[in-house]
Amino acid sequence: MTTRILIIEDEQDLAVTFQRFLRGAGYAVDLADDYAGGRELLTSGGYGAVFLDINLRGRLTGMDLLREAREINIDTPVVIITGSPEVATAAEAVRNAAFDYLCKPIEKEQLLKSAAAALEHKAATDEKRRYQQQLESVVNNMRNALAAVDVALPSPAGRTQESSLDALSERERQIVSLLGQGETNIDMAAAFGISVRTVESYLGRIIEKLGLDGMKELRRLAIRIKQ
Repeated sequence: MTTRILIIEDEQDLAVTFQRFLRGAGYAVDLADDYAGGRELLTSGGYGAVFLDINLRGRLTGMDLLREAREINIDTPVVIITGSPEVATAAEAVRNAAFDYLCKPIEKEQLLKSAAAALEHKAATDEKRRYQQQLESVVNNMRNALAAVDVALPSPAGRTQESSLDALSERERQIVSLLGQGETNIDMAAAFGISVRTVESYLGRIIEKLGLDGMKELRRLAIRIKQ
């Protein structure tokens, strides 16, 4: 998990105090005191959380930086800091996907609690992205394998069925992939955030689309594709 934190705050004494608190908790902390410096560090990547003051020196504000970060798809959790809390400002922070909103004065425990929550959120987001990328890679490998060979499975009646995943939806192909990896219905339900009954419905449709005789043939097909 990335434990580096960026503080963008133009009140030097406050920034140093926050840095001392966070370093005492074991985090690596970088400081910036204006829009340009904060933007340069933020876009360089590698941060698990950002504490961003709304009122920075110069023409551009912390909210401008938050808005730009979202426009260029930086998903690092950003905790907004303000000394003048307003409903309109809080609403804009929410619209721009701020992770948290802290009002000065900020106590040490409040700062550390927000930092821990932001870092945990970033770790979970990164893990989900890695899982999705792995799943997409497996699905692409399946497509390539099926493009190179025709998969034939004998039925109990002795006929040969040509099975292709082309007729399946993206989610159905993902389920076939996980089935080939030995995942259970419960595992697949948890992976996709759906019920076990919904997974069973998907499996039934897959069997029907591929003209298979049941789960045994589907599992054999999934394992063969994985290999």
